[in-house]
Amino acid sequence: MLKVWTDRAAEIAERGWSYDYMLEDLNIDSVTISQNGQRAVVETTLTESTHLNAVGHPQHDASNSRTYTTRYEMSFSGPGWKIVEGSVLES
Repeated sequence: MLKVWTDRAAEIAERGWSYDYMLEDLNIDSVTISQNGQRAVVETTLTESTHLNAVGHPQHDASNSRTYTTRYEMSFSGPGWKIVEGSVLES
């Protein structure tokens, strides 16, 4: 997941463009904690808006709003919870 976003960010940065993201809505749909309390699965529904700023190429500027259902696998260690895996279930 991180590799996909890192590659995408590098491609956009090479062009001198940028994305602005805004979280419009977030609902925690479910949280399931393992019996030992060290792992959890969190499912959410979120809506975000994006705007592409295509510097020097305004014809490529674009905006949209999308709703996603996501699943995050979490692990508890040391100072708190960390996301160890994430996926988009629906869009």
